[in-house]
Amino acid sequence: MDVLTEFKIPYIGLKEGQHHYSFKIDRTFFSLLGKQDLEKADVAVEVLLDKKSSMIVADISFEGTVTNPCDRCMESVDVAIEGEEKIIYKMGEGSDEDDESIVEVPSNVGKLDLAPQVYEVVVVNIPLRMVHETEEECDPGVMNKLKSLKPKVNINSQWEELLKLKSE
Repeated sequence: MDVLTEFKIPYIGLKEGQHHYSFKIDRTFFSLLGKQDLEKADVAVEVLLDKKSSMIVADISFEGTVTNPCDRCMESVDVAIEGEEKIIYKMGEGSDEDDESIVEVPSNVGKLDLAPQVYEVVVVNIPLRMVHETEEECDPGVMNKLKSLKPKVNINSQWEELLKLKSE
């Protein structure tokens, strides 16, 4: 079964008003849409569609965790993510809108594909740098090796006299 099928909502038979959808997304969802580097993901997504005559307003909110190697010690680290976004799906073609929150949907398609926007909203909220909250949570062997590789500070003798003046 295609994981992305559940994100395709037929809007032609959808009555005007609000409609609620819930999704659970995992690593498979992300890898299908281009993000290959996540070890694990467990994200709950809530979408509230408000259908009007010529547009659908989607309120997307999510909360969950993603797992990746720690950028400091390479041990797995779980990072909590959450966020929300409003996307407007405008029916028809030929609009000159440059707003990223407005998505044009051709009238002949019949289904609203929420997957690209859900993916984008969630990925933007994944931190670029994923590390344990404290160094004590990191792998001690790696942390000791990193400390031993720290460059030794070599103070130029010309500056020693100036540094003495500064401390007086």
